[in-house]
Amino acid sequence: SLGWSKAFSHLDSANGLSTHRLHKILLFIYDQFYNIAYLSTHYLIVMIFCVNLNCNFFNPPNANFCMQCGTKLLSQDITSQILGNNFIENLGDGVILEMINIPGGNFLMGSIENEYEQPVRQVNIKPFFLGKYVVTQEQYKEVTRPNRSHFKGAKHPVERISWNDAVEFCQKLFQKIGKNYRLPSEAEWEYACRAGTQTRHYFGYDDSILKEHAWYCENSGNTTHPVGRKNPNNLGLYDMYGNVWEWCSDQWHEKYNNAPTDGSSWETDTMDNRRPLRGGAWGEPIFECRSANRVGSDPDSRDSFVSFRLALSL
Repeated sequence: SLGWSKAFSHLDSANGLSTHRLHKILLFIYDQFYNIAYLSTHYLIVMIFCVNLNCNFFNPPNANFCMQCGTKLLSQDITSQILGNNFIENLGDGVILEMINIPGGNFLMGSIENEYEQPVRQVNIKPFFLGKYVVTQEQYKEVTRPNRSHFKGAKHPVERISWNDAVEFCQKLFQKIGKNYRLPSEAEWEYACRAGTQTRHYFGYDDSILKEHAWYCENSGNTTHPVGRKNPNNLGLYDMYGNVWEWCSDQWHEKYNNAPTDGSSWETDTMDNRRPLRGGAWGEPIFECRSANRVGSDPDSRDSFVSFRLALSL
């Protein structure tokens, strides 16, 4: 098409690559790669680029040597590839973890709808990555065992997960792939959930629309559902409301007085060992499925309506 011709011409002049070379690369991608995932507005292709300047061939993710020239590739342990703002983590056996880049910024955290959400204050958030979905049962089983979930399904959220279980999962994931995945702080979670909004829900105040974005008591059928079946927020995050509550890293505080304003996990000024849960769940009413809503729970508790979502610092 004319659009592709212009793109080829631009790349031709910018990188010294021939149109024939570009066609060859695209045809190889088309023929060889089926693990293409749509992330937000970007396509991400997992591949390894040959370091031979006379070759620069795109190789499959499991390649040890370049399929074109035979050069040994720099890394045989590449587990993820970044393109644009998001990335996919390969957990093994075809199981992947999709992460969304959350840009930094300021927002007003909290609301006047519940005393636990006050006082409303401005918080500054640094850029970070957050899971596109909550952790699923297939992801959990690939990293650690057993799967204690009550509602079974590979793409269903893993549940009956305590806060301590979630932290242990992050530790085992580090042992597996060497990255410091963690739970998000409450401030990070709410910032990502709001996605630039200050309304009750990220889609506004109309509670009747919630059914298009969440599984809750009125439409869940008293069970969890596979992740990603409802509409995402403006950042491309799914199931931020309903389906399962999500653990955050902080210790529980009844109110936000003296809370950090830098988005960090609040671990001081309390003797309460409970940990925050966010987002609501499959058995909760509409009021619990709000951006600012928060409850505290014992870090050892395991329930069929509790799970977690992974975060990763930039």
